[in-house]
Parts: sequence; C-alpha cells; structure tokens
Amino acid sequence: IESLALTGAAGVLGMLIGLAADGVPVRVPIAAAFKVEVDPVSLAIGFGAALLMGVLGLAWPIWRALRLAAVDALRAV
Repeated sequence: IESLALTGAAGVLGMLIGLAADGVPVRVPIAAAFKVEVDPVSLAIGFGAALLMGVLGLAWPIWRALRLAAVDALRAV
C-alpha cells in the first residue's frame, strides 16, 4: 500500500508539473518553436503509467513474500 501511495503521489506531482508546463514555448535548434499542450487524456495516461510502474515494481517482492514460509519470513526480519 505504501508503494502505491508513493507512486500515486509521484503521478500527481508529475501531473502538476505537466499542468505548469502547459502553454510554455519550446525552441528546438533544428525545427521551429512550438508550445507544449497538455490535455486531460495525456494527464490520465501519465498517471496510469505511474501507477502501472508501481504495481510492476511490487510484483517481484510480493511474489517472493507469498512463496516464503511464515517461519522463514520471520527469520528474514
């Protein structure tokens, strides 16, 4: 739960940074300047990606913890 809360907080922080960058002009040396546009769909995809990375990062430790016997898990602590 703690890891998902942290990845959720990071996703919200990323969304806030994205909203702050909305409309900021960006110059590329090879191409013309353009403005950053952030829409709700891209914010939702970014937040979903943050949560997915949190879940995938938890998959191995959870799988390993579920396969340990209770006695071995207590010894590891």
